[in-house]
Amino acid sequence: MIAVACFWLLVRERPIEVKQKKSFLVACHAAREFRRFLIGVGIFGAGDFSHTLLILYATKMLADEYGMARAASFAVMLYTLHNIFTPGPLM
Repeated sequence: MIAVACFWLLVRERPIEVKQKKSFLVACHAAREFRRFLIGVGIFGAGDFSHTLLILYATKMLADEYGMARAASFAVMLYTLHNIFTPGPLM
């Protein structure tokens, strides 16, 4: 009840401004740095795709022995381990 009272008393809606709609291609054409970023992310994603395929293959192989539900659970564990031990970007 306290949370409802806080929202009711403290939160006020503001009118939304109508913004001019632009297509995604026009926005990408305007932002050269953003296009360069997307190219870099695409190249990295293509290089990192093999890990995903290995996890999918392991899931498919485990499905016969353990069943699809347990194999999917193993896949989640494999993906989690992959993300824990894969070095992330340095900040």
